[in-house]
Amino acid sequence: DIPVQISSGDSHTCAILDDASLKCWGRNGDGQLGDLGNSDSNDPVSVSLSGQKVLAVSAGANHTCAVINDWTLNCWGANDQGQLGVGSSIPSSTPSAVSVGVGVDVVAVSLGESHTCALLADSDMKCWGGNSHGQLGDGGTDTQNLASSVGVSLSGVTSIETGQDHTCATDASKNLHCWGSSSKGQVGDGSTSSQVTSPSSIDLGQSMGALSISAGSSFTCVVA
Repeated sequence: DIPVQISSGDSHTCAILDDASLKCWGRNGDGQLGDLGNSDSNDPVSVSLSGQKVLAVSAGANHTCAVINDWTLNCWGANDQGQLGVGSSIPSSTPSAVSVGVGVDVVAVSLGESHTCALLADSDMKCWGGNSHGQLGDGGTDTQNLASSVGVSLSGVTSIETGQDHTCATDASKNLHCWGSSSKGQVGDGSTSSQVTSPSSIDLGQSMGALSISAGSSFTCVVA
């Protein structure tokens, strides 16, 4: 089997193989490997997804989410901040379906330390989980354990990326928007505010717009 996509969390790694199955390995104290147990593994183990084909995967610090072949989202692992999006704060080693809206397909997912964001087929974006720095972009700092819409000023989203405690997205016009923790300036709006609770438009200067984004623990890079 050949890996075609890989994502690493704090101390676990997951890979989609060329047969569209998903395997994970590493730390498993919160069930982030998705194998129905809590034992660490230094060998890849199969994620319990009942034979569903996996289209995309993202690993957070200690939780994991995957888009499966019916364009629904499943998450598992740590859930102390509601990052699994299932309406509770109980961790789970069993992949659980996340409700993002009736009849709405998930096309991409990105995980931060304790928050999760999903890009939907209608170009909407929803986030949930830890929100102490405003990383959910809903205008507040309250934790959300169910999918929550990002600020109304953001529409036509084409890509998403989460850092440790901040989030960025591009729109159809290739504009870049970021929010959340900016203690190191990672939001890119010229400030070091600890809380940017709604999407902030980022000035990329003379460029063709944001073509791709990558966010680390406290920094952001963009190809423009």
